[in-house]
Amino acid sequence: RDVAARHQEIEAQNNHLANLYVASYQLHATLNFGEVLDTVKEILINLIGAEAFAILWVDERNGDLKREAIQGMGSSVPEKIRTERGPLQRAAAGEPFYADPLPDPLSVDVRNPIACVPLKIGTRVIGVIAIYRLLQQKERFQPLDFELFTLLAGHAATALFGSKLYQRSEQKLAFSLRRLKDCRIIEAVDGVDALKKLTTERVDLVITDINMPMMDGLKLIALIRGNARTKTLPIIIVTTEGAEEDRQRGLALGADAYIPKPIQPSELLKKVASLLETARN
Repeated sequence: RDVAARHQEIEAQNNHLANLYVASYQLHATLNFGEVLDTVKEILINLIGAEAFAILWVDERNGDLKREAIQGMGSSVPEKIRTERGPLQRAAAGEPFYADPLPDPLSVDVRNPIACVPLKIGTRVIGVIAIYRLLQQKERFQPLDFELFTLLAGHAATALFGSKLYQRSEQKLAFSLRRLKDCRIIEAVDGVDALKKLTTERVDLVITDINMPMMDGLKLIALIRGNARTKTLPIIIVTTEGAEEDRQRGLALGADAYIPKPIQPSELLKKVASLLETARN
């Protein structure tokens, strides 16, 4: 019996570690903000057993919480919640909260969730996960839940914040390029998608970020330059400020120019126009 019990315990621990690994991988497998948000929701539902919850974003101007996503709450969560007191206020300040024992599951108070997980990057709180009700068969939080909460507090925060910044950068980039006359913009979600589009679309210039899921910008540049059909395409790399090593590697692989973030529209348009003009001549 002792051997069988120990075997079951080890198997449960292995499953637990596998769940943590998969959850962590899924959070960082994409830079699409909506997909990251869906992954966080799946972790809350499938691994923690949350039935009703809200993912809230901290408004840096006044500290209020803005609704980013909800599940099982209907329209009961307002667009903005003032954090004057209670678990939400403490979570917005960086302090987690877990109710034990759990209150009546039929009673849901938006300002008093049964669990609050601050989403933190370093010491900065960027958001809060507020859980209001668990699945009926789950009577209380388990030790595994607290490890998942720790994972969400760090990994989910980083993934959500990074994908949101990436989304804003992409929107700014696309908006800037639409100011070019007689140009058609073809967007790709990552390097793999970009390669597919290069085989099916007529492309005159490529703008790529260095940091992308599935295939990064450096690998994409190498593959473009290694293909007879695309080897002469002008390429602009977008790099984060201070990423000198990535910039040098990109240029060494064959990129024609680089644009640092935050993107300055006038500089971007000038380089795009110059490279297109050179390519036409």
